[in-house]
Amino acid sequence: MMASLEGRPPCRPSVLSQLLSVDWTGGSRVLVVGLGNLLMRDDGVGVHAAQRLAADPPPGAGVVDAGTAVWHLMSLLQGVTRLLAIDAMCAGGAPGSIYVVRIDEVRASPRPFSAHSLGLPEVLRGLAPGGGPREALVLGVEPEEVGYGMELSQAVQAALPRVMDEARRIVARWQAEESEVPSRRSA
Repeated sequence: MMASLEGRPPCRPSVLSQLLSVDWTGGSRVLVVGLGNLLMRDDGVGVHAAQRLAADPPPGAGVVDAGTAVWHLMSLLQGVTRLLAIDAMCAGGAPGSIYVVRIDEVRASPRPFSAHSLGLPEVLRGLAPGGGPREALVLGVEPEEVGYGMELSQAVQAALPRVMDEARRIVARWQAEESEVPSRRSA
């Protein structure tokens, strides 16, 4: 347990301590990772979403607020079957627009969609063959303002419930696909 001064919240737990607290007993190892910088307004949308999702995680999934510590995920992604990264994504839409793209689409982009898009694909490529997720998606949110400040813009704040709903839908779809696998094998 982390100590804190009276009246002040404790420090954010480390990525490792968050992952160690995940219950992987359900069989599939789905991980939702919030990326971004809380000090740069809308760039922190992934962190805000992960913190809210961690309070009531989607069934069968672990949720981690990685912030900007993308490289810390490398050894922790071994054995994860599916990965959903939530991050700010500059793709030219209206502020608060939501995108779902495969991580390899982000990697293939001629310009980075996100300040973190270069780090996560590199981490995934650095994993041992077959050791990382077989599917990795980015749930991106078009930022309105990336500058100093800890509050999300109105457009991104308004999109946050939709981001969380979409994350839950993706995880539920993955869980349904996992539960169908045994019935396909027996047919």
